[in-house]
Amino acid sequence: MQGDPNRPELSFSEFGQRHRIVADAVYTKTWSPRFRTQLGAFFEVAEGNRFAGAGGNRYSFIYSGDVNGDGYSNDLIYIPRSQTEIAFAPPSPLNGNRTPAQQWAELDAFIKQDEYLSKHRGEIAERFGAVNPWYNNLDVRVLQDIGFARTGERTHTFQLSLDLLNVGSRTAIEEEARP
Repeated sequence: MQGDPNRPELSFSEFGQRHRIVADAVYTKTWSPRFRTQLGAFFEVAEGNRFAGAGGNRYSFIYSGDVNGDGYSNDLIYIPRSQTEIAFAPPSPLNGNRTPAQQWAELDAFIKQDEYLSKHRGEIAERFGAVNPWYNNLDVRVLQDIGFARTGERTHTFQLSLDLLNVGSRTAIEEEARP
């Protein structure tokens, strides 16, 4: 049974990436025996989280705290179909004095706006069943080689590099500032 910590089931890996496309290209221009420029680009589009170290491509919907009393705070949520399947606290300062109907309206709106939750009403959420959205990334590197000394057949070269990471993306602050 899903959600029984004593009978674990096979499930998704947190770091399992379902779809990913990567491409890279390098253009080199030799100006003279002493000067060479390289322009490189790395493009990636994928479903999931860009930085695997910050978390996986998948995530679980869990309760805050140990609701089943097993000593672990990782209990998967039950996604209610209707207000009759869930008991809300009466109005109090802890819940902003919201009535059970108001609390249900907010929870129902949250479930409806999420693709995973809305498709799994009446079920216990799957471990790592939800997938982070698609992202794209373009990194650009410019390398400039400057030859400054020659010893026999070997040319000693100084190399300058400029890396532009995630070219063309907007930060959350920029998105909020747009009209």
